[in-house]
Amino acid sequence: MIFDYNNLSDIEKNGIYESEVLHVWENLTRQDDEFVFAPHLAVYFDAWANENDTDPLCSVILKILESADNRKSLRNRIDMKAFRSAFGKLTSSLNDFYHSDISENYMRDSFTDDLNEQKLLPQKTDECLRAINPDSSLRIVIFIDELDRCRPEYALRLLERIKHYFDTDRVTFVFSVNLSELQNMVKHCYGESYDSVRYLDKFFDCRIQPDWTKTENKEGKYAK
Repeated sequence: MIFDYNNLSDIEKNGIYESEVLHVWENLTRQDDEFVFAPHLAVYFDAWANENDTDPLCSVILKILESADNRKSLRNRIDMKAFRSAFGKLTSSLNDFYHSDISENYMRDSFTDDLNEQKLLPQKTDECLRAINPDSSLRIVIFIDELDRCRPEYALRLLERIKHYFDTDRVTFVFSVNLSELQNMVKHCYGESYDSVRYLDKFFDCRIQPDWTKTENKEGKYAK
């Protein structure tokens, strides 16, 4: 089931079911490598498995590439030369971001150029996506799982990266997360008095709370 929003909010966790829900939705977009609905590329991203990566932005983009390359009907559409160039520029800018010290380097001649490079990160992200999806005919649906198991700093960085750098209406994010745990992460990073609900509202357009009573049995079989 795919919802046509730029970002989709959280599905409250309930034991083992939350990950299976995402896999069910992911599989709905394909059957024998043929599209079931209008063209979609489904991407499953395990945030917890990737939390040791330097930057979640790069991890998500590489997962999109991997998912496209695994689809026979999409593999030949990828412009790998363009992707390598775009991804190299993106990682270079992010590397400068992590290794620069504004308080010490603001006198450098290249300081203004460095700041401008940071402002171009959404454009560089879009260049990577266009190399994977050249004619923008696909909607890329990214299912983010296990976010509430990550370190608070990483979880919030992932949300911020998605919000600021995926500046396209051809990408939809679906999160499976325990919302109360995510709110605790916000308070961990910003203090107990910080309005975590208001902070998280800026990331999510739609919130879904499944009715878990409709599961058919303990193995996670779902009623239609």
